Amino acid sequence: MAQVSCGVGTCCGVRKAMRLALWFLLGLWLRSEGESDERNSHVQALTSAAGFEKFVERGSCSGPRALFFGTREDDPSLVEFHAVATEVQNIACLGFVNCGDLHDLCVDLNLRRKPAVMFFPLEPGAAHLHLGTLDSSSVATGLIGLISANSRVELVTADSVNAFLNDPRHPTKLLLFSSRKTPPVILQSLSGDPELWPHVSFGFVRPSENGVMSMFGVKEVPLIVLQYGSNSDTRRTFDEGMHSAGTYAALRRWLMQVVEDAQRHFNELPFEEDPAGPWADADDSAQVDPTESIWSTAQQGRGTAYTRLAYGEASCPPGFEILSVDECVTALSVLDIEAMPAWVSVYTGLPRFCSVRENTGTNGKERMHFNSAASGQGRSDLAPVCKSQPDDLRVSELSGQSAGNLLGQGLNVIYLRSGRLTEPEVQMLLSLEERFAPYAARAGLPLRWMWLDVRLERKVKSLFDPPTFPSAVVTMDNTQFALVTHEERDDEYLPAGEAAISQLLENVFDGKQVFTILATKKLNAAWSSRGVRLE
Repeated sequence: MAQVSCGVGTCCGVRKAMRLALWFLLGLWLRSEGESDERNSHVQALTSAAGFEKFVERGSCSGPRALFFGTREDDPSLVEFHAVATEVQNIACLGFVNCGDLHDLCVDLNLRRKPAVMFFPLEPGAAHLHLGTLDSSSVATGLIGLISANSRVELVTADSVNAFLNDPRHPTKLLLFSSRKTPPVILQSLSGDPELWPHVSFGFVRPSENGVMSMFGVKEVPLIVLQYGSNSDTRRTFDEGMHSAGTYAALRRWLMQVVEDAQRHFNELPFEEDPAGPWADADDSAQVDPTESIWSTAQQGRGTAYTRLAYGEASCPPGFEILSVDECVTALSVLDIEAMPAWVSVYTGLPRFCSVRENTGTNGKERMHFNSAASGQGRSDLAPVCKSQPDDLRVSELSGQSAGNLLGQGLNVIYLRSGRLTEPEVQMLLSLEERFAPYAARAGLPLRWMWLDVRLERKVKSLFDPPTFPSAVVTMDNTQFALVTHEERDDEYLPAGEAAISQLLENVFDGKQVFTILATKKLNAAWSSRGVRLE
């Protein structure tokens, strides 16, 4: 981007106005009046492919990430990018890749023009290029859009406040009382933080909600109020930061301490040595390898997605765990087991991740339990709930280690994504496999389904060259391929979903699909020889 010399009242005034608008948009109502705007820029220089992998992997940042790809460290656009880092520090992570030093990496990422900025969402999703201008306002707006898309902030009103407080899935309740029309970006960012949202419900209250204001004794805004569930005795306010050092980092540290306090509040559950109720024979099966019970359930039919282990087991085997509260609720629904009331927190004295107490009584009233501690232990009144099959058995992973066994004559459907396959994606692919099995049978063609991690198999990804991810490709006899069609919206390609993949296969079986020659030698040479994940 060319540097422009401008006089007073012209573009410099516009630039200043845009900066002021951006600060307002970021919700810096928490910033101290005495805090200086002179801050150090935080753009991490990535000097190796391994550094890039670590930067983009899930969990490396509590917010979305943006990477600047260029060839000159004195590029004016990079100066603008550093300005973004100053303005969004703590709520997003920014990095710089010199494509002159990491040429192969930039080629693998299909970066045809440089400089360029690529966004990486916090939640599993497709990385994509920023298609706007590379000035600080445009890039910051793109990052803010990613934060807003991942926001879990609820608008709390007089009609919804009781449901908000009594929802047991996230026991700690935070309410921001504010005169703003929409939740500030700082609150949206915190609500999407993977270390906070499993434990904290985030609510936003406008001052027009007189009933809610009166209920919490709020007379002035802005004010942050927090309590555990509907217990008003645990109520506290965030006072220290509202008028002094109220930065994002300070608020996050306060919330992390609150989560730890909540563990002590919620985890005083009694422990009984002897099982009771319908699981009285749990000791007879407690010595059985839990993997065996899972497989026995899985063998009853492929559609069985979840199973309950014996009471007293400590956790599901690796690969069979249910890793989110929402999926835990879904699993219990599939098993026709009542989930509510639920307990969600961090406690090493319970089974790890999803478990259930089917009969409530002296041990507690909660049924579903979700424990996100790093480890857990069995309890005689709780039974872990697991996936019936690990993801990589329900849908095979294609890699340099498995290509010889998976790719064969006929049709191969390859789902392309960055990182691990998610449970909704597994269900989508299994549904498509079932739907198109009759098509393949009538055509007399083998139809195989698999997925590929493009972070591991970058050269294979470059052969297919999709515009974004997730994507999908169908190969025919390993000599030709057809790429799914990606829809466009606002000049950006959208990830391929079930409808797009279904249309691709319908065109293939109807004879309407145009295939591209696939050079077998290039494909064979492109496979990685690595047998481990870049996770």
